[in-house]
Amino acid sequence: MIRGIFFCPKVIYQVPAGAVTATPTNPQPLLFDFESVVDVLMPRQEFCNRVVSVAVDCFRIVSFPVRMTGRSYHRNELIFNFAIVLAGEGDGTPFHSLVRKLARVFRALEEQGEFLSRDRDRGIGPGGKVYALCEMVLEDLNNYSETMIPLEQSNMINIKLLPMYHVPPHVLPHHVPLLTVDVASLMDRTWDASLREVIPLIDGIRSISRITEALEGDYVIVECCVQHLLYYRCAITLDIFQFSNIHYPTPEIFRFLSSPDMQAECAAYVGPGGSPAPVLPADVLIKLYTAMRPGQTVKSFCIENRRIIGGHAIDVRRFITFGVIKGFLYRSHKFPVKTFPPVLFSRTMSGASVRSNVTARNVSFGSPTEFHDTDDDDSLADELDHLPLVGYLDGSRCLDDICTELFCGEKQLVAKMREYGNVLFLQR
Repeated sequence: MIRGIFFCPKVIYQVPAGAVTATPTNPQPLLFDFESVVDVLMPRQEFCNRVVSVAVDCFRIVSFPVRMTGRSYHRNELIFNFAIVLAGEGDGTPFHSLVRKLARVFRALEEQGEFLSRDRDRGIGPGGKVYALCEMVLEDLNNYSETMIPLEQSNMINIKLLPMYHVPPHVLPHHVPLLTVDVASLMDRTWDASLREVIPLIDGIRSISRITEALEGDYVIVECCVQHLLYYRCAITLDIFQFSNIHYPTPEIFRFLSSPDMQAECAAYVGPGGSPAPVLPADVLIKLYTAMRPGQTVKSFCIENRRIIGGHAIDVRRFITFGVIKGFLYRSHKFPVKTFPPVLFSRTMSGASVRSNVTARNVSFGSPTEFHDTDDDDSLADELDHLPLVGYLDGSRCLDDICTELFCGEKQLVAKMREYGNVLFLQR
């Protein structure tokens, strides 16, 4: 939100009045100490014609100082700066284009008819065209996120603030995309062809790897399509649903317990066939969510509560998915770690013997190499290097990731890993 707009180097116009410097008619507290940032807002020539952003107290000031030369100006130059004050110390990137456009428009007006010079000669305080423009820009952008102000016959200010999204997180083959909006109803033939092929296969069940396999396409293209949907907040990513997963509530469960609207939404989502009517009592949902505990698999949870789940025909997958989407259910992943002998451990973790970048093409589920009694550490390291799964036992990759890459089930993978000796599975 824009808290103020002012014109400097000398604060002639400020909206609202008294926001930056004190005035006799507005003794209200100032937003910040103007003297602490005066050197930034009245910069040297080297800083002109570029965006200047500075954080002060709990505000961020974004400006674009402009330098113009001419014999009609004092000392043959004019430096002006329209600065906007934003609430909070966050990123002011969405407003960079705003200050650039304001600077460009007022520079053109000044070149055409000395718009700023003539209006500035009126003195400090409200009144005048520039002050009115600042006031309209502030009100329109805060209320409507856009403004269109005609200035003269051939000039106008036309600005629209577009939302700025964060860079989407990196997606992995085992991630499961889930649409949060009805994208299919918005598609037309002008959309990217790859995106139109990927969207119908996003159902909250298939992983990115399975979608790629179904399309018989390139994984990189599918990954880019999913990241595109994540960027515009049209989708989120989940974990592969398995009854061996471990989920448990976080302190955010309080939001669900205290929100009747969220409880009704959950009842409609997890009911039989995704029924739109909230037929499930809220106390049943609360009892089930609070019954989940760390270390308990989904299978064990379903067995313990089979009467409630079966009696109300609750969709377990949707039940878990809803909690994950709302942020009050946490998924605990398993990370396999091989406990090597101390001397050998230091060598393998350095990357001299362990092939950390093993792919599905060079991995086979053959019999593990047998260790022989020997005192030669190099011989042990060579034998260890030929173990097919040793590159996955460094604790950096979860079982979901490994299973997806090797196209195998978790039970089969865990059994094969345990054949290589003392393998620990860390839950985190």
